[in-house]
Formats: sequence, C-alpha cells, structure tokens
Amino acid sequence: MKPLEKYLAWLPEYLRIRATRLLEADVINFEFHEGWIELWISLNDTFDRCSADGERIYEKDLPEIHFFWKNFGHDGLVAWVANKRGIDPLPERQTEKYLEAKSQLKACEKT
Repeated sequence: MKPLEKYLAWLPEYLRIRATRLLEADVINFEFHEGWIELWISLNDTFDRCSADGERIYEKDLPEIHFFWKNFGHDGLVAWVANKRGIDPLPERQTEKYLEAKSQLKACEKT
C-alpha cells in the first residue's frame, strides 16, 4: 500500500471522503515525509505577486475547506486562508465569490 493510501485509510470515513475529493480535484496537495504526510493548499501569486505560497492544513480543517471549495470554488479556499492568516489577498484576487465566502466566514465566527 502506498503512503497516501495508508494515510487515507487511517482517516475516519467522514474525513477520508473529503480528503479524497479534494485530492482528486487538485484542490489540496500532499508531501510525503518519512513517516508522515503533510497536506497543503497551493496559493501561488495570491497574497503576493511572483510568489510561491501554500498553506499547511490539518485533518481537522478538511470539512470546512471542503465546504468552502464546494460552495465558492478556489475563491472559497482563498477566503478560508485569508481568514486564517488575518490578511486579504491581492486586490485582483478579491472576487465576488471571495467576498461572499469571506462574509460567510465572518458570520460563522460570530456564532
């Protein structure tokens, strides 16, 4: 069994389903290290021009990331990371869908 397959099998079903969907859609990436796997969202040229950037994510984040990707596409991921970092992306990345997702994140924080 390959390391990624072992990792996915280790996850509880509700996380495995979301992780598999996100990986298959190239929404998240993974890096294999000796003994563990790291999950990432690639955000090149999103928060700064000509930048290689990514956000390390954790298993606990998968349901929320899946929700924002499913409902807002890549802009939802940008909003999720921007909210986590406490900064906005470049102005050209602040699309209507980004602003909708950001608004929903702010509403969730209030409850």
